[in-house]
Amino acid sequence: MVEAKSPKVKNALQAGLSDLHDYAQITSTKKRGNRELFFYNLFLVVTDTNQCKFGTITTQSLKNYWRWADPYPKNLDELPRKGGTPNDQNRLIYGMLDKRNLLDIMQSFTVFSSEEEGVAKIVCRYQQFRAVKKAIERLKNGETPEDKGGLIWHTQGSGKSLTMMFLIRAMYATGEFDDWKIVLVNDRTDLETQLTTTASNIGVKVKVASSIADLKEQIKSDATDIVMAMVHKFQERDIYNTSFPVLNKSDKILIMVDEAHRSIYKSLGSNINRATPNAVWIGYTGTPVDKSDKLFKDYIDKYTMKEAIADGATLRIVYEGRAHKTDIKEGMIVDIYEGLEVDEESGEIKGLNAEIKKAYLESEKTIETKARDMIEHYLTHVYPNGYKAQIVANSQKAAVKYKKIIDKILVEKKVSFKADVVISGVNDDEEVRAYAKKDKDAITTSFKLRFDEQKDDIKGDIGILIVNNMLLTGFDAKIEQVMYLDRVLKAHNLLQAIARVNRVYDEGKNVGFVVDYIGIGNHLKDALDFYDAKEASNDLGEGIWDIDRIVAELKDTSSKLRAFIEEQGVGVDDWDVWFELFYDEEIRFKFLELFKEYEKNLDALYPAAVALDFAQEFQEYSALHVQAMEYEEDDSKKINSKKLQSIVDEYLVSKGIDIKVKPIEIFSDEFVQKTKSRKSSKAKAAQIEKALTKYLTVNMPLDPSLYGSFLEMLKEILKQFKDNWDEIYKELEALREKLKQKEEELSYGLSREQKPYLNLFAKELFGKIEDLNDDEIELVVRITKDIYEVVKRETSAAYFWESKPARLRLQSEIQQVLLSEEFAKVDKIVKNYKSMILQIVEIAEAQKNDAKL
Repeated sequence: MVEAKSPKVKNALQAGLSDLHDYAQITSTKKRGNRELFFYNLFLVVTDTNQCKFGTITTQSLKNYWRWADPYPKNLDELPRKGGTPNDQNRLIYGMLDKRNLLDIMQSFTVFSSEEEGVAKIVCRYQQFRAVKKAIERLKNGETPEDKGGLIWHTQGSGKSLTMMFLIRAMYATGEFDDWKIVLVNDRTDLETQLTTTASNIGVKVKVASSIADLKEQIKSDATDIVMAMVHKFQERDIYNTSFPVLNKSDKILIMVDEAHRSIYKSLGSNINRATPNAVWIGYTGTPVDKSDKLFKDYIDKYTMKEAIADGATLRIVYEGRAHKTDIKEGMIVDIYEGLEVDEESGEIKGLNAEIKKAYLESEKTIETKARDMIEHYLTHVYPNGYKAQIVANSQKAAVKYKKIIDKILVEKKVSFKADVVISGVNDDEEVRAYAKKDKDAITTSFKLRFDEQKDDIKGDIGILIVNNMLLTGFDAKIEQVMYLDRVLKAHNLLQAIARVNRVYDEGKNVGFVVDYIGIGNHLKDALDFYDAKEASNDLGEGIWDIDRIVAELKDTSSKLRAFIEEQGVGVDDWDVWFELFYDEEIRFKFLELFKEYEKNLDALYPAAVALDFAQEFQEYSALHVQAMEYEEDDSKKINSKKLQSIVDEYLVSKGIDIKVKPIEIFSDEFVQKTKSRKSSKAKAAQIEKALTKYLTVNMPLDPSLYGSFLEMLKEILKQFKDNWDEIYKELEALREKLKQKEEELSYGLSREQKPYLNLFAKELFGKIEDLNDDEIELVVRITKDIYEVVKRETSAAYFWESKPARLRLQSEIQQVLLSEEFAKVDKIVKNYKSMILQIVEIAEAQKNDAKL
């Protein structure tokens, strides 16, 4: 299903998505469309020619619609263009909608997944499709195991786990790999569930190896099946102490490796390699290391952080160093953060003065100082927008101390959310082991929920998750926005950990935060340099910004916004003139676009001291934002950031702008007073035109004949008196009064619920809904009463609207009334009865939906 908009339409893609949701009757207030049409929909597309994105029926936000940037296997040079590079629409048409690609997407690249929001339908993105196609090509044509395999480098958050599943499905779909064994090595329980379900659907068995011994048996077997080695289920001593003999010499074995655990490059990887000497290896990583280059030799496909941010698939990360801001100087005999090193295997601090540094980092005084700073940052920067936080402690013992100290601080602050710990418990300390026994699934489920949400018996009241070595890779909680680091991490481990905060969530989450309390800034730079060197680019640097760069971006946006305002030649406090100006869609759209970018950058900074320099101008811009939003369909005049909204609310109210009141009813005295308070005729006319258009459009399905006729009258007024705002205002006010009278009168003794049917029959039979003669009135009233009784009787059953037979019966009953001896004498009824039946059912369903609202 494609919804195409003109590129001249402002917010065209959002308007297209809203229309699609109306047609599917998902979140519709317009109550139009056909829900059944979408039952078997593969995916949805919204386009305005230049921009073009796709999503599925379960995708609620445009933020989760994606470009199809690469038309693989075609090259961009093969696509039509008008100067420059091909636009997004042509890329999607020649890539995603190519006949062969489309059939492949339907067969192998579409899945259903259990998400925090419920069941989600997922269609592959272009980099997943491209990587799988390239991998299949290598598997078919490579001469040696090394030629057939390779490494897929897709940045964190780009859907590598799904790519693994898509490859398995695509392999079986070709029919050329039915006799292959696939061994999947990972630590993702969600992938286990997805692959098990998928395999069942395509008639393939999945065997989960729950131990090293079990894995050896599964590899040895000649069965052509899928074996899942779930590393997190293995005993660590077995991984390092077991030696595998040669178990299977077949060259029809594919080993697929997820990077989330690094044990594959240690004993386990060597053992599997020895056990399957002729196997093909394909690895998936977001942060390749030198060892991965040596093992996999060649890259199958790459998808960089810069590309992911450009696609809107991941967010930019803002880094801030606070290690020395929370130092306790008293009695310190060494520089704790100078040369602070850890053992990559154990995570223990090593090197000069290691014991002193460990004692300092685990002391209650140090932890409390840092914890208070973390909570202050969280309560001011993150919590007001409803997002959550993760603390990475230096050790399991430190994690428990953080939990106890933060509990105390939260009581002091009188907040309603909680903090909890997820640790493995490999420790001699009884208290640590006790915390390790807590229900990890319940804790992480609570953390992933919104604060006001509940799933089964679990509430979403855990706002802060404290960890040491768990949940730093493969843990996706989109609601997490900030990570407080108090543990030294390096290279790929560091980049994987901080990527927990860059997941796309909702409209308000524009960046992720990493706040460093351990001094890993140099390690972060080293990691960025390492991966940039691999790509010969600065892609990763583009994905992680410091505070100074955000400030520069904010200043730039502020400068553009000020220039825009100066171009209009109107003072920022002349709101009535701005309300007039915003009647022009182009001016309004440009302002809203600039304001959104400005707000996003300010939200990333506030309430840091540097952000306060922008407070006054932000308040002024927010007042203009309210005027612009008067014209938008969304009744809310609020901005996306709740914490920024709080700083402008008082200012707006002091200026007589109350954004918390409900929308004013169009027929009320208050609406009249508000309109008259506008200074110019244009502003008054704009106020009425905006309100009338919205009222008529929203109510159209309830009575298409009545509201459609008024909408036509409104359009005729604007056309006839173009630019004559005095006359337009008078005519629109007269039209509003006329509509008010129509709404208040009970036509011919019929109820308000019966009126839409009366208007339908009057328009269908006599071409008008007013000035009917007595005979015409008598006829339409009789038909209305008879039809309404049938509709009321048949739709009274609780199951009616979910039952197709019941709906068909209603149509049959309506047809019997319309073609009965009494009404069959009317030619127009006999001629148009089929169309009238459909309109009657639409009115009945619209009234049902309106009653729910």
